Amino acid sequence: MIGDRGPGGRPANGPAALGRLARALVAVLVAAGLTLTPPAAGPAAAATGRLLTTSSATYTVDIDAATVHVSDIVTLTNDKPSDATFDYFWREIPWYVQPDATRIRARDSSGALPVTTAPKDGYIEATVRLRSNLLFGQSVNVTISWDLPAGGPRSPSSIRVGPAFVAFELWASGDAGTSSVQAVLPRGFVVQAYGSTVETTDEADGVRVSAAGIADPLQFWVAVTATRDPAMASTTINPAQGVSLVVRGWPDDPEWRTTVSTTLDRGLPELLDLIGLPWPVDGDLEVTEIYSPLLEGYAGLYYTEEDRIEISEDLDTLVIVHELSHAWFNDGLFSGRWISEGQADTYAAVTLEALGEDRALPDEPVPGEDGEIDLMAWGPPQRITQETEARELWAYNASWFITNELFDEIGPDRMRAVFQAADENLSAYPGADGTEPAAGADDWRRYLDLLEEIGGSTVAEDLFREYVVTPTAARELDARATAREAYAELIEAGDEWLPPAFVRGELAAWRFASARSRISEAYEILALRDQIEAAAEDVDLEPGDGLEAAYEAATDNFVAAQDVARTELAVLETLAATDAAVDAPADLLSTIGLIGESPEADYAAAGAAFEAGDLDAAETAAQAALAVLTNASRVGRERLLAAVGVVFGLTAGLGIVLAIRARRRSARARAATATAIVASVAPAVPMVPVAPVAWPEAGAPVAPAPAVPPVAWPEGPERAAPIEPYGTLAADSPAPPLEADRAGVPDGGTADGDESSAST
Repeated sequence: MIGDRGPGGRPANGPAALGRLARALVAVLVAAGLTLTPPAAGPAAAATGRLLTTSSATYTVDIDAATVHVSDIVTLTNDKPSDATFDYFWREIPWYVQPDATRIRARDSSGALPVTTAPKDGYIEATVRLRSNLLFGQSVNVTISWDLPAGGPRSPSSIRVGPAFVAFELWASGDAGTSSVQAVLPRGFVVQAYGSTVETTDEADGVRVSAAGIADPLQFWVAVTATRDPAMASTTINPAQGVSLVVRGWPDDPEWRTTVSTTLDRGLPELLDLIGLPWPVDGDLEVTEIYSPLLEGYAGLYYTEEDRIEISEDLDTLVIVHELSHAWFNDGLFSGRWISEGQADTYAAVTLEALGEDRALPDEPVPGEDGEIDLMAWGPPQRITQETEARELWAYNASWFITNELFDEIGPDRMRAVFQAADENLSAYPGADGTEPAAGADDWRRYLDLLEEIGGSTVAEDLFREYVVTPTAARELDARATAREAYAELIEAGDEWLPPAFVRGELAAWRFASARSRISEAYEILALRDQIEAAAEDVDLEPGDGLEAAYEAATDNFVAAQDVARTELAVLETLAATDAAVDAPADLLSTIGLIGESPEADYAAAGAAFEAGDLDAAETAAQAALAVLTNASRVGRERLLAAVGVVFGLTAGLGIVLAIRARRRSARARAATATAIVASVAPAVPMVPVAPVAWPEAGAPVAPAPAVPPVAWPEGPERAAPIEPYGTLAADSPAPPLEADRAGVPDGGTADGDESSAST
């Protein structure tokens, strides 16, 4: 339950007022004795020496007449005996009635009696003149009657009598233990009684509230209220999409329903826009008119568990909008009564300003004022009395003053962001994605964090120190200030790297010693980052975002970020070695060894992978390039040796080929003649073609020549004769010479001197 602004105090005619009244009446009754005649004999010792009074009062509620009729049957007995000098008697009797009483009258068994009235402080003194002197031992019954007319809404009278609501007070009179009082209300009313002890019963003629044998009639006081809900007049309004407000007022007070309905209808859309949160109530929100004293000093109450508002009959638009804003401003957003009340007052005033009214403003609290407290210690609403009134008034005003100052400093947009973060339970220290949940309770601590981190307030902490926190809590603020200073320096050192949840969570939970320790750990990661950036710059590279991502994602420790940093440094070491090898001048052997290799491409791929954050690929490509460059001289030497071997082998092979070709040219020459002869007589035999030799093109790499085994030629007579070509004689060749003619031709010679030979 949230209790709100309003003048305090119980009804004016409470027990304290009646105490003063009792003392005055005792004095009047004692002074009423009158000596007339000498005393008669009587049993003076048994007498009480005073006027005995018995009272039986009945209060009857008349709805149609809007009046409570009171009838008090009084029995008076003179119990003051005469003494040696005087006889004592009573001729008139003073009686007290409520200050709103009208038509005060009295009668005995014979008829009406004269009554005179005189207003007093808190009551009316009605003096009834008896028909005759009331002598010692005599008794008389007198009925004193009066009416209590309804004062009407917003009247100073405490009496209300209408179809839906009734309120009045019960007083008792007479001697202790001999008096009774009762009230009778129509059926259908639900009755509540406050004050002295009474019994409430449902009877055939209505609802009865009663007390008998009252021990101290002059201190007896009961406030009776009665409601009859079916008789309430209702108006339903829908000021925004999905919003239903049911305004329920007394049927005899149409002005209240009109004022409240109009204010709610106009004010709710403004509140929705100012606060920036959705309407939080599912279903109807009831707004009910209530008798002001029943609010026990408050002007309105919001029952959060029931989504129900009670507003006094007073037409105060600030109270109306204030109570409506409690649909948002309650413990569901921030715990702490001062936060909710300050926000409700501020937003009600700003809303009414938007509707054309002058903006109401709080007074600046003065240190040492009566009722001053630390607002974080302000408890739930209590009945406002002389003891609590000063505190309640000071706390309401101070709460309003703080919130008003904050609203004017950061403005409605940033306040909306604060409310949204609280409503969505987001941390006041958001990470990269801004969706991290909050840690800890939604109390004044989180409110302060959100005001500064989300709202950008620079005055919030000073206001909290001045009006909100206790001395113990102030020490928390000191520790907080130190940790937040270190946190701000970490953000600056991060250079757009946001501190991780591993750090921010401790700040949000107000664990400041742990937060400072984790900030120190964060600096170690940033130092590694700087080393990496310097090493990357040496090889004209920019680091990827892997380390930044691991740093910002840290929740329990920095182990993952440390692993990334060490890996990046190791890869950069390999890249630096590769870069140096690429830039180093190559000698002849290295140049030969690099033929067909592209270490520069591998190095470029390694750099690209490093910048992309693929450290494994970067390391692999860099190692590959470095291996090629490191082994280039060895590979070149091996290739050179292989090339020399190839040249030697080719040279030897070429000599052999040339020799073979020379022998074949001689054989062809010798066979020419034989061919011509054979051609004429032998059939044609096709020649077997010989495949051409495929020589390497200029500039192409030469593979090492395969080893050629030596040719094993047969020795001596077993040497095979060279294979000669077949000859084919032409058809018109001359006939061979006779044997005698061949005898003179040298063996193996030819006519033209060709070294080749032929056979037939």
